[in-house]
Amino acid sequence: MITGVRCLLYTDDLVIWTESPKKQAAQLIHRGLNLALKVLKRCCDENSMKVNLNKKVSVTFCLTHLPLHIDLSYRGHVIPEADSFSYLGEIFDRKLSWRAHTENIVNRVSNRMTIFERLAVSKWSCSNHILNITYKLFILPILTYCCEPLITASRSVTEILKKGQNQALRIITGAVKTIDAMLLTKGKKTLKEHLSRKSPATGKNYYVYPTASPF
Repeated sequence: MITGVRCLLYTDDLVIWTESPKKQAAQLIHRGLNLALKVLKRCCDENSMKVNLNKKVSVTFCLTHLPLHIDLSYRGHVIPEADSFSYLGEIFDRKLSWRAHTENIVNRVSNRMTIFERLAVSKWSCSNHILNITYKLFILPILTYCCEPLITASRSVTEILKKGQNQALRIITGAVKTIDAMLLTKGKKTLKEHLSRKSPATGKNYYVYPTASPF
């Protein structure tokens, strides 16, 4: 057993992490994670599995001005450090500001806007009812996917998501850019309401991470 080291495995995506107090943080993290990587190597050898060395990165989460530099290696290959990484579609940045994640969401929504706009301006013209259904099935799931951590994001970050939602709602309502399209819709929850509903603080949809470690 390696004290303090945890992992999450979903199909072929593996995350190994640990935490440490500020005092001697670099030394403790370096020791714990490198031991975990040795255990991972042994498990892969015993089960004839391989790790994709092109997709592995390390990220240190801290609020200090200068990030911690942890030297990690697997089978003699140095694991590169990064400012962020993606796990199951959610982007974790070094300071957990979630800005990179929200910007990625808005980009994905913008890519779908072309189809949404074609439905709205087509010759046979979709009714608002059809556009509402399309919004709920085609746009809203992207805006609210893994949105639980965003309850802690700053207002400037959540405003990025709000702009993405307004972009879609303006197509439904026909509102101009200077008007908040949410004011012209009925029965639709704001992103703040979605975040509050899915927030761990409400006790709903809370993911309990494993306390036991295979290391």
